[in-house]
Amino acid sequence: MGKTPFQAAMEAADEIGLAVIATTFTLIAVFLPTAFMSGVAGKFFVQFGWTAAIAVFFSLVVARLLTPMMAAYLLEPVADKPPPAWLVRYEGWAAWCLRHRLATLSATAVFFFGSFALVPLLPTGFLPADDLSQTQVHVTLPPGATLAETVAAAEQARAIVNANPHVKMVYTAVGGGASGSDPFMPRGAAEVRKATLSNARCAPCPASAQ
Repeated sequence: MGKTPFQAAMEAADEIGLAVIATTFTLIAVFLPTAFMSGVAGKFFVQFGWTAAIAVFFSLVVARLLTPMMAAYLLEPVADKPPPAWLVRYEGWAAWCLRHRLATLSATAVFFFGSFALVPLLPTGFLPADDLSQTQVHVTLPPGATLAETVAAAEQARAIVNANPHVKMVYTAVGGGASGSDPFMPRGAAEVRKATLSNARCAPCPASAQ
């Protein structure tokens, strides 16, 4: 365009100067207040707020000072070169689209509405489907049962469950209470079954176990 690198760098910096400054201080006004949050949230966001604000501010310094200076003193004038082949082809396609506006808009509409057919193929969740393959068995002894009786009943239940060839691991916890709630209350389970064991089925139990 007949301008020296210094003139081109100065004019380019002036043209985008206001937009860069406004964008920078807008981002600082958004992120910096998070550094002054109180409570637990403030402990997590104080580093984030300061880091984001300082990084954005120094990006402004680089854009307004360092980049124009490097462009003015490091760039050298380059002789005009013919455009590359891909640019020539692109200009030809763009010119054809401008001459055939109706066909271009029709093709665009077909591609746009046809893309809705791909929506069912897109994932709709952040986490993939997971099968925990976990089953819980709660054994409740009658009031007054000792810890040894509870452990014996839990071991019997563990042996019965572990005898199933499809069971890979059994975890047993003894002595936990339900805090007055129903341990068999559904918590996302597909099916809940209850059974009452008599003394014949659970010898160490003084009365019955559930």
